[in-house]
Amino acid sequence: IERLLGSGAIRRHQVSVPIGEEKRSAVVVAIEHNQVEVMKILLNYLPYEDFRECLLLAIYLDLKTIAQLIMEHNTFKCFYGTYADWQRDTVDAYD
Repeated sequence: IERLLGSGAIRRHQVSVPIGEEKRSAVVVAIEHNQVEVMKILLNYLPYEDFRECLLLAIYLDLKTIAQLIMEHNTFKCFYGTYADWQRDTVDAYD
């Protein structure tokens, strides 16, 4: 996975795009199968706007390690060292 992402064979936005017959993205499959090492790689390529949905899925599936990994990722945190305020960011998209 790391080699494919690093070489550009898979683009950054494709990590969270649903694919296949079941319409699940690579990051959703990794969360559902509790693949912590894969999530460490995918989070570096995941767009910021998809972090919230991934976190909610990890919490729903009671995957504490992955939820903690998401919350501690630098992309999820604000520049001031606090967690990102997802309510400020495109609230209409979540309605």
